[in-house]
Amino acid sequence: MTTAYNQKPWFVFSAFIILDIFIVLLHIWGGFRYDLLNLDLERNIPTVYQTIKYIFIGFMSFGVILQMKLQKILDWTQAIFWSVLGSSIVFLGLDEIGELHENLEKLIKLIYPNIETIFNDRFFSRGFVSSPWILYVSLALILLSPFMLWFLWFSIKKFKYRNFYIIFPIILFVSVIVLEYIATSWVHPWIYNTLVVIEEYFEMLGISILSIFVSIEFFTQEKNLTQKLHK
Repeated sequence: MTTAYNQKPWFVFSAFIILDIFIVLLHIWGGFRYDLLNLDLERNIPTVYQTIKYIFIGFMSFGVILQMKLQKILDWTQAIFWSVLGSSIVFLGLDEIGELHENLEKLIKLIYPNIETIFNDRFFSRGFVSSPWILYVSLALILLSPFMLWFLWFSIKKFKYRNFYIIFPIILFVSVIVLEYIATSWVHPWIYNTLVVIEEYFEMLGISILSIFVSIEFFTQEKNLTQKLHK
């Protein structure tokens, strides 16, 4: 039984990797002929797939909380950690299907109309030609950095070697933002198309690797809960 539980996270990861590669191959084969397969467009097969994957992994995080609560071993730090992780992953899934980051500029302008003038004076007038959402997301990451540092500190302290499966996805997600900046600046079309594939695959790979981190804990708690119920 222990071996089976140890293998389950790798079954999940392997399934995601196979599907990730399949989606990329579909784009390479017909993405420029069929919008339904294009990685660079929204509300199509790649988008729906990514959304389902995000939400699935996010709810596995919530499942960890539920299983720990049923075992009466849930403390407030664990609850915050898994709630934040699950909520963040689900939010990314909703962002994927709802294009929230693409409309972030419009939302911020409704809340703070002068933001456009500030960003124009500081960035756009000085040569910034990439997607505006990159600036807003970067600012949000800076503001949230103290909490993110606590989050990483708790993860490193609690999960030790397993942190590779959360730190490497973070590196990949940051790389996605960098690649988005490069791709949406002044580059040759074929370079843009190449960067789109790399960027989208990095995003898919990041959440697939993160699934290992989440599913190890999910299946561990599932095993512990099952053992307690059968005592």
